Amino acid sequence: MIAGSLFHFTNDLKTLQIILESQRLRASYNIEDIRGFYPDEQFLAIPMVCFCDIPLKNVSDNHTEIYGVFGLGFKKVWGIKNGINPIMYRTENSFIEQYILTLTGETQSIFVELEKFKKSQELKFVSEFENINLSINNLKSCALNLAGFIKIYEDSLAKGVNYYLEREWRWVPGQTEKIFSASNSKQTKIDINKIYHKNPDFLNFTLDDLRYVIVEKKSDIVAAVSLIGSFSISEMEKGMLIQKIIDIESINQDM
Repeated sequence: MIAGSLFHFTNDLKTLQIILESQRLRASYNIEDIRGFYPDEQFLAIPMVCFCDIPLKNVSDNHTEIYGVFGLGFKKVWGIKNGINPIMYRTENSFIEQYILTLTGETQSIFVELEKFKKSQELKFVSEFENINLSINNLKSCALNLAGFIKIYEDSLAKGVNYYLEREWRWVPGQTEKIFSASNSKQTKIDINKIYHKNPDFLNFTLDDLRYVIVEKKSDIVAAVSLIGSFSISEMEKGMLIQKIIDIESINQDM
């Protein structure tokens, strides 16, 4: 079953408050395993905002344990309009790996050959070389952006972790730098985001784009209502937002 909403989760009510008040989602770098389809590299740090389209009744099946018990459910039409896209999952030695490996490898080979050509030719060919070089760099950039929408099917090192079950969608700001990394450690991710979050990318939404405001327990609803009451929006908007609150505890009991 496919959900009619895109869900974004976070760990605490305070972060949920910041998102709702600002009406925007902040991108963060996530580090993806690109071994197998990118020459001589292991990991790639990619800025993104992540969502899932798991049906509401199933979101508490492991997903909230990993990504947090507070969240927002957005209308899927809003996501599609803003370039949010479901990702591809790759298995080891798959055709996807082979195709991207060929794309990146051949692009790099052409670039190397062009550098040799430039050194051996007269200056009159420089402008032609620069045009070709620009095209090659555009291809390399597209390959990196494409990598932002590909994830391993399962983690061979973490037994039982199957990412396909996450049904992930992503918003990836295309012009922001993608960073090769030799490590996918938690500290590496923290260090990269510490710099990035000084001037991050944001994905904007309106309150009308929301279908659900998700909290963990019934007792959290009172706190959420109080927070919404403090927002600098109209009373009508506050009422509409409060009506969208739903708790995971009730979802587990009634759906």
